[in-house]
Amino acid sequence: VNMPIWLFDPLSVIEKGIDSETPDSFMVSNAGEVRTFVIKTGPDDSQATDKVPDQLTLDHPWPNPYRLSRGGPIKIRFGLPEESRIELRVFNILGQLVWRSTSNAAFSAGQHALIWNGRDFNGQSLVSGIYFVQLVNGVQIAQKKLIFVR
Repeated sequence: VNMPIWLFDPLSVIEKGIDSETPDSFMVSNAGEVRTFVIKTGPDDSQATDKVPDQLTLDHPWPNPYRLSRGGPIKIRFGLPEESRIELRVFNILGQLVWRSTSNAAFSAGQHALIWNGRDFNGQSLVSGIYFVQLVNGVQIAQKKLIFVR
């Protein structure tokens, strides 16, 4: 199978396709800072944007498990079958709501991604444990597990 290769910077949430046909460059600010990049195979966001799902979809949050010591953003990808307003919610293992998106914007049909900083309503980092990310569009609910580790 011929799968594309792409480079992902989890801190800036930048994805860059890599191929043997064209030279690639990847600008990084904060020179001198040690950075970790991830090389992945498979479609990147730019290839997925054309696809409109038949129903609400929610991919597993990335990175998962989320390392508290490393911090950084959590990328949550989802697909909408039609234009809709969504709410993203995060619950702890006890079913308590620890965070909810505040955007009231409508998203078009297709693939999207939101970034969450892994913090609760008060801006505090969540503790190690199991959490559930829930996406609601008013009609359907999709849910995925997210693990926080030290």
